[in-house]
Amino acid sequence: MSDKEVKFDSYYHPTDSLPFEQGAKGVPLTLKPDSRYSLLSDLPLPAAVVSESALIHNAQWMQNFSDQSGVNLCPHGKTTMSPQLFNMQLEQGAWGISVASPAQAQVAVEAGAKRIIIPNQIVGLANINAVLDLIEHKGVDIYPCVDSQYLVEQWQEAASRRQLTVPLLIELGIAGGRCGCRSHQQVKALAEDIAKATHLRFAGVEFYEGVIHGDHGEDNAEHLVRTFVKGAVALAESLIDLSELDKPIVTGAGSAWYDVVAEEFANTQDLTTIIRPGCYLIHDDGIYQDAQNAVMARSQRDTSTACRIGGDLISALVLYAHVISVPETGKAIIGLGKRDAAFDAGLPRAVRLYRDGEQHPLPSLVSTNIMDQHLFVEFEQAGALKVGDVIAFSTSHPCLTFDKWRYIGVEEETGFVTKWLDTYF
Repeated sequence: MSDKEVKFDSYYHPTDSLPFEQGAKGVPLTLKPDSRYSLLSDLPLPAAVVSESALIHNAQWMQNFSDQSGVNLCPHGKTTMSPQLFNMQLEQGAWGISVASPAQAQVAVEAGAKRIIIPNQIVGLANINAVLDLIEHKGVDIYPCVDSQYLVEQWQEAASRRQLTVPLLIELGIAGGRCGCRSHQQVKALAEDIAKATHLRFAGVEFYEGVIHGDHGEDNAEHLVRTFVKGAVALAESLIDLSELDKPIVTGAGSAWYDVVAEEFANTQDLTTIIRPGCYLIHDDGIYQDAQNAVMARSQRDTSTACRIGGDLISALVLYAHVISVPETGKAIIGLGKRDAAFDAGLPRAVRLYRDGEQHPLPSLVSTNIMDQHLFVEFEQAGALKVGDVIAFSTSHPCLTFDKWRYIGVEEETGFVTKWLDTYF
């Protein structure tokens, strides 16, 4: 079980000599000598903040899950794109960081990642050369994915021109899904081509099972996912002789089926098994809470690793915003909008209410609509909200909230921020 201390030395601490850049939101406009800022009185709202204790808990929980499941953890960094959080995950014991693009890979490298998986198709000479730059000048191991002969040829040509060697993963997909070869035979043919190339190395098989959906409920979806992962493992094992790695890689798992993938990975001893959940660190109380509930339900049923390690993931992110207008009975407008919060998987949900600097009981509030800078909230209780009230909101799908903020405040205690995370989207 991981018990490594999480360090936060690289947090952004504003000082007189290091102010936030002009136009940044959710940060102090006037710096305080004690660097302790109240979300109710010192910071212009809206502001996005994460709980430090929740971050630490979630990082340790998933690392413990991975360690006890016998798999490596390479969390997907696209959720936060925060070097401080990448660094924290690596210090906890992560094998590396997963990213979606060369630009994201650069951020991961600067955060200290020595091994990076890019579970995506990197197309175009500029993108390929950006990856090769990192390999050549930073001395890191980067594993891009391919699913076509064209990309194999592009990587070979670019790598040979620079006298570099690139380890490639082959993506296995499903019919109707995203990228990826649609048959095992296609994967085998590409693996053979890569193995023959002078400046490429076949590194293994990559997949994303999150695009698999059952037509007859959760049990059917689980069966389909298990069957697909079993096939991916068997495929990777059948191609071992084409790889120069001692143990070629098989990697998959988003934030919904990581437990099932880890269980299926346990059936192989000849491969390096890597899971890539990303949203666990921030979590939410929307779509990822639903997914985690399913994980825990499966864990109770099978008494699996998630059950044995105890506890669960905690939603770490909230947005603070003012009630800026109560124009009609039972309707309030909040100074929070699409520019601030994810809205693709449900509208922000009120979790705490503050009035005149003190927390009050939260009335029944329903978010009904969202615009660029405004959230519409309805309520039945007379006087439930007043102009000037501060409401803390949780969101669903943290990836699309994080990417709207250059700085995310860190709460060491509820309602107070002393440091910030940088994000690089």
